[in-house]
Amino acid sequence: MSPIDQFFGKWQLETHDNFENYMKELDVGMITRKGALASMALKPTLEISQKGDKYEFASKSTFKNSAIQFHLGEEFDEVALDGRHVKTKIFLEGDKLVQTQVHTKEGEKDTVLTRWVEGGSKLILIWKCGSVQSTWTFTKA
Repeated sequence: MSPIDQFFGKWQLETHDNFENYMKELDVGMITRKGALASMALKPTLEISQKGDKYEFASKSTFKNSAIQFHLGEEFDEVALDGRHVKTKIFLEGDKLVQTQVHTKEGEKDTVLTRWVEGGSKLILIWKCGSVQSTWTFTKA
């Protein structure tokens, strides 16, 4: 079994903390922040799967649906959920999936998202920008 296999499946958001401060750090506007936080109360889902020779993260919520497909370790262009155009790379670091998002416009900020699975039924996602961090906890759906 490959280390990435533990991530496959559908995950439902259970808890989150400090996400508004994370969005503020990225200069996300108040209306967008409030909409994102309101949609999180409805417990969005994250599905991680393999599509041919690529992997896919598909997020579904009342606020915004999104999906990215990628090869592990290969950089690609992405429009982040906050609207930034970034150069993204997703790779395994031990048993963690690390996603780096490097800004492409002057004045924007870089972010790192780190995911890991605990006990086969809980997925932890850490969003980090500068010194601000938000933690999301998902359970297997």
